Amino acid sequence: MSTGINYLDYSISPIAMRCGFTGCPCRSDCWHLKLCNRFAKNQQMPEELRKAYAGETGPVLVQSRLDQILKIKKPSRIGIQFMGDLFDEQVLMEWQEAVFIHTY
Repeated sequence: MSTGINYLDYSISPIAMRCGFTGCPCRSDCWHLKLCNRFAKNQQMPEELRKAYAGETGPVLVQSRLDQILKIKKPSRIGIQFMGDLFDEQVLMEWQEAVFIHTY
């Protein structure tokens, strides 16, 4: 959750997903896909999340990650959904709304 990125205090990705944008010019050396491959093999993660990161299923909302936002008490710069696209067509509008409600 805490990040070493100089322009952010925290980074939270409440939706487990694998990028499906095939036209991306970074596709051959994409940090997101490398992490997804690693997460997909991580036996410590629930199977549902591993499958989402592997691209075997669609996105999965992880409520506990979403709730982490509410635990931040001081004003902070929070990067939301760095691991995927919050506005991907597979992401349910209800999930998008939940992210906005939790961040304001």
